[in-house]
Amino acid sequence: MRHRILTIIATMIVAIGANAQSSETAYFMESNTQRHTLNPALAPERAYVNIPIVGALNLKLNGNFGYKDILYPVNDPSSRYTSMTFMSPLLTDEEALGGFSSSNVLGTDLQLGIIDFGFRAFGGFNTVSLTSKTNVGFALPYEFFEFARNIGNERYEMDDLSAQAQSYVELALGHSRPINDNLRIGAKLKFLLGLGKADLRVKNLVADLSDANQWRITADAEAKLMIKGLEVTEKQKAYEGEKAGQYYRTIDEIDLESPGLGGFGMAIDLGAEYQINDDWRVSAALTDLGFINWSEATVMRNNGNTFTFDGFHDVHFDSEYGATPGDKTDSYDDQLADFTNLSLVHGETAGESTMLAATLRLAGEYTLPVYRDLKFGAVYTSRFNGQYSTHEGRILARWTPLSWIEATGGFALGNYGASTSFALALHPKGFTLFVGMDHILGNLSKEYIPLNSRATAQLGIGFTF
Repeated sequence: MRHRILTIIATMIVAIGANAQSSETAYFMESNTQRHTLNPALAPERAYVNIPIVGALNLKLNGNFGYKDILYPVNDPSSRYTSMTFMSPLLTDEEALGGFSSSNVLGTDLQLGIIDFGFRAFGGFNTVSLTSKTNVGFALPYEFFEFARNIGNERYEMDDLSAQAQSYVELALGHSRPINDNLRIGAKLKFLLGLGKADLRVKNLVADLSDANQWRITADAEAKLMIKGLEVTEKQKAYEGEKAGQYYRTIDEIDLESPGLGGFGMAIDLGAEYQINDDWRVSAALTDLGFINWSEATVMRNNGNTFTFDGFHDVHFDSEYGATPGDKTDSYDDQLADFTNLSLVHGETAGESTMLAATLRLAGEYTLPVYRDLKFGAVYTSRFNGQYSTHEGRILARWTPLSWIEATGGFALGNYGASTSFALALHPKGFTLFVGMDHILGNLSKEYIPLNSRATAQLGIGFTF
């Protein structure tokens, strides 16, 4: 099977699994069997065995632009097309670019639990899990969308375009134990099996309109694909204008011949919880402190070379005839591959070590003295991941009306805006069912894609004893 650069990244997004943690909204819920993924000191109330895949399933979409900013409905009843991109001439520049900011970031995290169980022994609570994880992110400046639409300028300058994707399988062994009546600590050791990593960065990009139909582009661009079994082929393209008659190399196709493990690594989680008195408790955790050492890397680069590009082209979608955005992937792949104009760097295949995105959490919870089934809490979360870093504060209310029902609702405010959330756990003897959303989904497109870029879903099903 042949793969272009963006197709490989997309495949890693949808097919492998993810790097989302358990529901932030459920941080204080004692019936939540996944709360140890947020803080290894937090032990569930019972031993458990989760059902594979549906026992610990998490999906997160986070950013400041989304589907509704890229794709618009066609409101003309005489048109055969039902949707158009922001590049369509049917939209004014103000309409098409109104959803973008100076820095536009979109990240996707997923988590797929394969093996997951916990039990009491060795003086504390122990957890064992095997989980596939992936994190993906895109960061694009406002000028990129101006250029893609071509609002009439003859020169564009932009910096810090990037895309990244990383997938790995994590084997985690955790233990938490009380130190005294007030303090409980926990730690988790993780062994990481790297499936693949892709990293694309474009800097100092300048686009000049050399004639009525083509752009002359200069950029410092580099892509690293740390994926086992990768084969890259190139093709020649002819310069036009002043360099007519000369040729340059660019990527033609990427072939994933024999995929395998591309790297190995380790990480740790550390956490603590302190009971101040009967009404107050506080906790803190630092998770995913670790790295993956990738054994080999395929490097592609454009070291400031000038090349020609005929611009991005709008594509309409006709859902009446079964056409969707996914059907046009090859067209956009070709356009973006030409835009980055990468060529293979021969002989540069040495691997490298990359750090995981570490996360800090600080939390506190208060129990109402007059009604102890109602509790109020706050959680601050910071995930450190360069351009894709997130910082969020969340206030929560937790209610336990019956011994086997636990519900939480919350409000969050962070660098990507505000959102509301909920979590519900049903945990009668011998069974547990958990559903939650840290960012309530909102409206969906006809293809069931969230219109905004903030949505999460968590599901957990297992047996307790």
